[in-house]
Amino acid sequence: MDFGARTFELPECHSVPRTKFDVDRKTKRGNPVYANVHGFDHAGALRELQRHVFGPEVQHDHRLLSRIVYRNRNQHRGSVHFRRFEELRRGLKILQGLQIPVLVDRIQAAFYPVGVSRKRRAEWQMLPCRYYMTAVVGRLVWVGRFLEKLQMVCHRCFVQCTGQVAVTLFMPLMIVVQGIAARLQVVLRLWHRSVADIAGVLERWLLHLPACPDSLSGPLPSLPDLDATAEPAKKPVEDVDEIIADIMPDLSIQEPAKKKRARHRTMDIYSDFS
Repeated sequence: MDFGARTFELPECHSVPRTKFDVDRKTKRGNPVYANVHGFDHAGALRELQRHVFGPEVQHDHRLLSRIVYRNRNQHRGSVHFRRFEELRRGLKILQGLQIPVLVDRIQAAFYPVGVSRKRRAEWQMLPCRYYMTAVVGRLVWVGRFLEKLQMVCHRCFVQCTGQVAVTLFMPLMIVVQGIAARLQVVLRLWHRSVADIAGVLERWLLHLPACPDSLSGPLPSLPDLDATAEPAKKPVEDVDEIIADIMPDLSIQEPAKKKRARHRTMDIYSDFS
């Protein structure tokens, strides 16, 4: 089966401190740049993210299945049931490379300053930019599709082992692999549900995240700067012809003359043979 686990590098995470979202107590006003941040339960959404836990059960079953495949490769090479074992082992190897627990931990760490441990992650202190979280949602969608395919592989492996047990062939081996496939299918179903919940929370959260951090768009204006009626910091870009005319007035830009193609009559083709 082509699992289609196309991974891509996530962009750098830029988080905006919570102090920039606070409303001024004197003027009762907030920065209009972050107007979309207010009116959303950020603490409740973060609690929904933190309640999902991805345990080491899949990693343990992957090691056990890899050992079984290694020890029985010579005897069962080329058989249908052994190809199912190899397919499941390859899918678990790809799943381990996706590092779903690490990805979820990075999502939660984006709401706190760098270096804050998990035990000190109580109330959120920062908000990541919408650009980073959009890429994270895309990654989670790909992970969810991959988990669906891997559940199908577990089901096929379980059915193949059941058929071998029915004809009493290699029963000790088939019973062990049958238990591994059944347990993996249950765990992967829970993982898929957790990944779908996280992606749903982040998708609702995107509209209430800062669009772009300071490091990408330059320093954002403060409240006094917004009240002042001053000239804009950046002047509008002029036309290229106007800029060249100011620097070198004697230089005139002319378009290159187009060469006229010579017209050939039909009889000119046979002029050399006359």
